[in-house]
Amino acid sequence: ALFAAANGLKCIQDGHMSNVVYDHGIIVSSFSQDFSYGFAKCASNLDRCVSFTTMSIPDFLKLDAGTDNSNFANSIRHQAEGTVSGRCCMSQSDVQKIGVS
Repeated sequence: ALFAAANGLKCIQDGHMSNVVYDHGIIVSSFSQDFSYGFAKCASNLDRCVSFTTMSIPDFLKLDAGTDNSNFANSIRHQAEGTVSGRCCMSQSDVQKIGVS
């Protein structure tokens, strides 16, 4: 992990966000957005390249990856609700929290 951080780990960072809002069983609004930043340098505390399946945006924002100042995290931070999936830099702690290897 230290070796990767010292050498500037780069990960492909891309993802998908979506949200559907229902009112009494009727869809009142929805959105979907794909984004891709190509290879981007990871912060020193984010020492893993991780592909993750759909999780809630509030849960993602609690991770180290969600509090990072990356374009990936900033794209998600403005959205209070919905889901996100994709590939980004994460910490070992994040990997354990979301249960990927």
